[in-house]
Amino acid sequence: MKAIIHILLRRPCVALFALVAPFLMCFLASASWGHAGWNSIALSDSVVSFGAVATDSTYSIELTLLNNLSIPVEILSVLVDEDVFETDLTTGEIPALGARVFNVCFSSGQNVDYAAFLSIEMSDGIRPIICELSAAPHYPGTYYSSTQNKWGEELKDVLTDIIDGHNSLGYNLARDHMYGHIDNVDGWVECVYTGRKAYFSTRQGATENNFNCEHTWPQSFSGEAEPMKSDIYHLYPSDVTANNKRSNLDFGVVVSPSWSSGGSKLGTDSEGQTGIRMQPRWKPISATGMSPIPLTAPKSSGMMKSPPCSITATHSSIIPPW
Repeated sequence: MKAIIHILLRRPCVALFALVAPFLMCFLASASWGHAGWNSIALSDSVVSFGAVATDSTYSIELTLLNNLSIPVEILSVLVDEDVFETDLTTGEIPALGARVFNVCFSSGQNVDYAAFLSIEMSDGIRPIICELSAAPHYPGTYYSSTQNKWGEELKDVLTDIIDGHNSLGYNLARDHMYGHIDNVDGWVECVYTGRKAYFSTRQGATENNFNCEHTWPQSFSGEAEPMKSDIYHLYPSDVTANNKRSNLDFGVVVSPSWSSGGSKLGTDSEGQTGIRMQPRWKPISATGMSPIPLTAPKSSGMMKSPPCSITATHSSIIPPW
């Protein structure tokens, strides 16, 4: 006891260290565990870049998730916030001082730059593992190279530039090609609305069989101006009566029909708006045919009205439910 008192009186620093040492060791142990917890799970790469890749192809990069602890840990969830990226990593245990090897894959048909995050939630209060993902898919060739990573109006302007100056056949020659070749199958021509077929291959034959030419993008929206009037992408053979029924009505989902033929319906939708629904087989074909018109019209004709009820509003929102 005297020795302890002597140390306290003659060597206060030593005495102080002796008193606080147990607490200091506990603190260091706790700090050590916190540091180990922070680095307890390690990902082989926290930034994964696929770089410039081709569209419509699948690419894969292998990663390793390491458990540096002497106890097993659990993967609670695995999330990727862009569906163009996928991973085969699943929830489950990583053994003590063990590892999980997995793949991150990328595939897209669009030539836009992608950025996303892979988030891995761990057990035992371990911080989530975050991995940054990126890719820049490109279309093959150079035709669409100017559209790379373009969106909205900027993309529309670039696409217009690409197809601007195309060769217009004129309305008569366009119909000759439509009746005689494009929509002629072994001499038979089918109405886009009713499915009625007639055997002919000329404009005169169309008239004799009560057929004419349907503009799925109505002529009235472009003031009957070229090149929209003769744009073969949206011209289809039609029964005269069905064509008159459609007039320049919007395509839509008809719930109360007042006329129907061959799968097509004319009537009102759920909001009471009058429109027409094309027979199922022709829906995707006609939708594809109308899509280039807003691109060709703006620089080609000052007579172009706003797209029929706006291609970015009504038409784009009702084409999918067709």
